[in-house]
Amino acid sequence: MTAIRKKVWPEYFEKIISGKKKVSLRLADFKINEGDTLVLEEWDKDKKEYTGRKVEVIATYILKTKGQTFWHQEEVNKYGFQIIQFEIKISTDNQNLSLPRKLIARANQLQQEAKLILDRLGLIKILKEISEPKIVGSAADGLMIVKDIDIHACVNEYNVEKILNLLPKLALLPTIRKVQFNNYREFRKDYRKDRVDFPHGYYIGLRSVQRSEEWKIDIWFIKEDEDKSFNDSRLQNLSDEQRETILKLKDLWRTKDGYRDGVLSVDFYKAVLDFDVKTEKDFKYYLKTKELE
Repeated sequence: MTAIRKKVWPEYFEKIISGKKKVSLRLADFKINEGDTLVLEEWDKDKKEYTGRKVEVIATYILKTKGQTFWHQEEVNKYGFQIIQFEIKISTDNQNLSLPRKLIARANQLQQEAKLILDRLGLIKILKEISEPKIVGSAADGLMIVKDIDIHACVNEYNVEKILNLLPKLALLPTIRKVQFNNYREFRKDYRKDRVDFPHGYYIGLRSVQRSEEWKIDIWFIKEDEDKSFNDSRLQNLSDEQRETILKLKDLWRTKDGYRDGVLSVDFYKAVLDFDVKTEKDFKYYLKTKELE
């Protein structure tokens, strides 16, 4: 992907690194494509010099148009406009972002990528053939640290044959490397700490090979009235402090395949929301007390 350097005024730079500003209106006198990196360098328009601060963002959507008065009409007539939507790119070059801001920016970036993957696969449309699917967990709530998408495919009645009939179709989707089926309804392993909180339903796991790495997609076929999982609606009103704490703890516990110590995402949510956990030490204590329950 191409890296493109552009100036940005201080008032806009501050909004970009805070995560508030994710769209840029630019003269279309340069080529840019979705996925390209913009290196935005803060420019003091009064002193006419760079301040030394910069941030990298990824272009996720581009819209070109015409019809404003900011640039000379001759330039507008020649180039038109392009509107660039972007997310913060997490890298060592983004030194102006604090760790919490980097984690929040990364979570937003992963959430955007997750949506693109599902759209390209057409997965939700396929699941709608036999269920009412909904994206749940961190991919829905903007709390992503690992590349893992959770989907609950709600059914009125269990029909394992219909679920199994989806497997060949899913296996033929582009980028899908692996398809896995598990029966967690009749055959469970609740003696394992990392399985006891799994839904009582049928599971399909997908592995999607993307340029950024492999993504895991977990699909649970369950009845909605039997869904005993964490109530995601509680995450819609998180304070900034709670969001940052959850992301920091997730980052500390993450491994290549998930989280260490058999920890699930719901553990972070419950610890912060129900027990006011704020630090790594607090969370370790929470895990110990959970084991005693």
